[in-house]
Amino acid sequence: MVESFLLFLNDKQKEMTFENTIHNSLLRHGIHDGLLCLLCSFVLFVSVVSCNSSNSQVAKELSRVEQILSVAPDSAFYALRRINPSALIEARDAAQYSLLYSIALEKNNILVRTDTIIAPAVDYYMKKGTPEQKLMVRYYQARVYENADMDEEAMSALVDGEKYYRQSKDYDLRAKFILKKAALYGRIYDFRNALENATIARDEYSKANDVEGYVTAVLAMSSYYQYLSDYATSRRLLSEVKDRWSKINDNKKEEYFRQMINYYLL
Repeated sequence: MVESFLLFLNDKQKEMTFENTIHNSLLRHGIHDGLLCLLCSFVLFVSVVSCNSSNSQVAKELSRVEQILSVAPDSAFYALRRINPSALIEARDAAQYSLLYSIALEKNNILVRTDTIIAPAVDYYMKKGTPEQKLMVRYYQARVYENADMDEEAMSALVDGEKYYRQSKDYDLRAKFILKKAALYGRIYDFRNALENATIARDEYSKANDVEGYVTAVLAMSSYYQYLSDYATSRRLLSEVKDRWSKINDNKKEEYFRQMINYYLL
């Protein structure tokens, strides 16, 4: 931010030197101050339009990325990498870029262990964002901390985000958020709290009609039941996965088989 401001001042100094040169040249050619003022106003107008046009282009590109992020995360990630960060003049654009980049990293299975990328989104949206945006930035902040094995910081981010949980109308987001909390409880072997949160996530995914998400939550629940030695309930939940077999991806099928093997071995 400071560097940008210094560059801004440097550019302004150059503009003033340029204006003085033009001013002297025009006076030598008999052009009076009134006309000179009009010409300077025109130059300023062109500069502002150019700047606004650049900002508008960045906003349009970010909007396009947001539209394709779910269906083509690799293309979205490539498009984000092509955006020059120096073009993110507006705090709003920088925050949107920060959040979209964090989402793209997750969807492309790229782990990040520092909060440098998500920080601008946290700073902006926690002050000016919607409940959904606040929930999202706390979720991605928690993911960063989880990747860095900072479980306490990750849980703290989620606990803060829960203030906006009920305000959000996005059931998919709510489910993903609460399932991350379940996973963190699981990491510290608190399987009862993990199970409680995974169950809530399953119900949220059901409201969203998200079969993939529903199965993810059910598999998490089944795993926690196994850790709690309730194998009958685990087996019942695994049958729910089998009922949705044609609608789930290979990763979830592999997890199903892994848990079935555990079931028969235990």
